[in-house]
Amino acid sequence: MESPLIRDATREDIRGMLEAQHSAVHEIAAMSYSPEICQDWSPPVTAQRIDLFDRELFSACSIIVAEVQGRIVGYAAVLCDEAELRDLYVSARFGGRGIGGKLLRAVERVAQKCGCRVLALNATVTAEHFYIKHGYREIERRNVTLSSGRQISCIRMRKELIQ
Repeated sequence: MESPLIRDATREDIRGMLEAQHSAVHEIAAMSYSPEICQDWSPPVTAQRIDLFDRELFSACSIIVAEVQGRIVGYAAVLCDEAELRDLYVSARFGGRGIGGKLLRAVERVAQKCGCRVLALNATVTAEHFYIKHGYREIERRNVTLSSGRQISCIRMRKELIQ
């Protein structure tokens, strides 16, 4: 496999980012969560969803994408003001190839440049071991409410960033 290009996201990447997220949720996280939760968490990619992502996340976060042969295969988003890793997704087809780790290291560097000393996140049950492998530790187990009102089980985690 060609090595992924890790770069800053542009608005033209949003559809690809959401498609990678949809794949990760419906093909990987679906092993741990119900179809209803997965549907609420990552509905089909539509123009309305792209616009919502643009307004709510793209303008608030620093976002890094992974691109392979011109295709967005994953992304990570950090909200520097809150030292919060908001998203990290890799398309199911490209999972297990180290892309998630490359995205995580890149977004941690962005957080450090923003002055973050720690990075926190709500990990899914599916991704818990990935984050442990990359130095994150569990703070607590909790439920997070999706926009539908349904609850999703998560693990609150954090990592001290080396300055």
